[in-house]
Amino acid sequence: MLLARLVTDHRYQGRGIGGKTLITALRKSAELANSGLPALGTILDILDEDALGFYRHYEIFEPFTDDLMRLFVPMTALQRI
Repeated sequence: MLLARLVTDHRYQGRGIGGKTLITALRKSAELANSGLPALGTILDILDEDALGFYRHYEIFEPFTDDLMRLFVPMTALQRI
């Protein structure tokens, strides 16, 4: 599954909206996989270094390719959130 870039308007950053949006999207990915969508995990394309730091905070993502701006989280990890 490929997750589109999630962005929080700069006026609302720091209020936890980005984290809630991310968790909701990842839970939806797991839900879709449990409903029969064949997926081994979710891939995220990261916009910039600030966003990369945001995702690294969650400690469940791993590099998907040599490109550090493309991350992967396996469905097994998503089943636990």
